[in-house]
Amino acid sequence: MANLFDYVVWRGDLDFDKVPFGKIDALLLAQISYCLVDGFVSESFDEKITLKELANRMKNTDDLERRKKIGYLINKGTTDLLFKAGDSVRFGSVQVCGYKNVFNEEISEQFAAFTFIADKKCVVSFRGTDDSIVGWKEDFNIAWQEKIPSVIEAENYLLSAAKECKNKIVVIGHSKGGHLAVAASSSAEKNVQKRIEIVYNFDGPGFEKQFYESTEFISIKEKLVSVYPELSIVGMIFYHPSDFEIVKSDGVAVMEHDALTWQVCANGFDLAEDFNSKSKFFYKAFNEWAESLSKNQIEHFVKAIFSVIEASDAKSNQELMENSIVANAKMIGKYASFDRDTKKEVRKVLGMLADAIHNNSPFVKLLRSFGESKD
Repeated sequence: MANLFDYVVWRGDLDFDKVPFGKIDALLLAQISYCLVDGFVSESFDEKITLKELANRMKNTDDLERRKKIGYLINKGTTDLLFKAGDSVRFGSVQVCGYKNVFNEEISEQFAAFTFIADKKCVVSFRGTDDSIVGWKEDFNIAWQEKIPSVIEAENYLLSAAKECKNKIVVIGHSKGGHLAVAASSSAEKNVQKRIEIVYNFDGPGFEKQFYESTEFISIKEKLVSVYPELSIVGMIFYHPSDFEIVKSDGVAVMEHDALTWQVCANGFDLAEDFNSKSKFFYKAFNEWAESLSKNQIEHFVKAIFSVIEASDAKSNQELMENSIVANAKMIGKYASFDRDTKKEVRKVLGMLADAIHNNSPFVKLLRSFGESKD
């Protein structure tokens, strides 16, 4: 089963003049965007380095092992993918600049973006949800906030990149990064939209139904390529576009979200015919739940759910896993303080997530215990 590493082997000796930039190249750069490159890539669009140079800086840093620990839900091979790509003809000369990384716990914002120069194109890449609890909370805030903070950051970043880079533009992102790519491209100024060639959304959370009928979305609809794995959970949060591709994955359960498990061919994805039953169930159940409540009610329950998780004192999924026994006790204590109606809605949402994720991690066992608990 071939993945992005195999793609670098197949295409690595062919520059973009021989094989133009395509969707697998976009996915590779979106995955590399998870790398912890702080201190190596400038925020300036004028100070460019190549991926080869970036890979060498990463290889020679004293804290490489720390930088490789991207998070519990992000593939540990991501940094090695950067090394592999940096050593290739195809990707080694790709330039990177304009790195912006924002983390604000107070307003629940986790945002990062890069600009790559590849195949004479300005490739704007938005990082997806990282390992932080804040990042996941921001994903769920999409349900009630008109614009999550990262969307505003993405809109401003795309405008800045367009001003600094005069080339044609490609906008990409995996997970929340895909949501940001769609949102920022849809709301971009007309002169910027004209320069956007294509928008790649790789398993990003969706939008409310009416968004897809808006003039903003319609203005980029024909440029959008959305790709989801057979078992998609993140991409099934809210509604997805009517046109999309479903890629086969060798990931297990929720780890199909990991782009390094997606099966690729030399010229595209190895496609599946349909989502699996768990994706369909979660998509229907979650969105019916969201539509049954007012924005104020959703805000209340999202805050309640994350107050349970935050009661663990963990700042990341990794910390939650490493300290699960203590974390669980604190989370159960917070849950016990809720009134009956809040408990009911929290059980419903956490139960849906547990059923969809369907693995035996300590976190999912806790989710399932909430879903099965009684008042």
